[in-house]
Amino acid sequence: MGQRLKYYSRLEKMYKKGIILIIFAVILVSGSVYLFVTQAPKKEETAQAEINFSETGNIVNWDSASGTHTATWQLVYEKPGAPALKVNLIFEDKSLCAELDDEDNGRRAHVEGIRQGEDVTVKKLTLK
Repeated sequence: MGQRLKYYSRLEKMYKKGIILIIFAVILVSGSVYLFVTQAPKKEETAQAEINFSETGNIVNWDSASGTHTATWQLVYEKPGAPALKVNLIFEDKSLCAELDDEDNGRRAHVEGIRQGEDVTVKKLTLK
């Protein structure tokens, strides 16, 4: 009888340790999920916060000096009192737009992106 009591006593201790470990794991996972959900920036908010350029104009890849198409696309647009403003368009893998070819030269387009100097990293380009 004493052997059985020791056996059940050990079983009870192991059971209690298991319960404590399970409770600890649940608390740890719950806390991690809570932090991930509440602290992670929303994808759309991050993308919108970065955009500092949004203009409609004509896209061109023509060099008038040499009379040839270039590899660099530009957006020519206007603002009141400042006609023919021009920025270079930089495309990334994440840029949302159709593939451009020489036939798109001169088309109207709306560009949203991040401007740094004379370059705009395109986030979204919509042909009109």
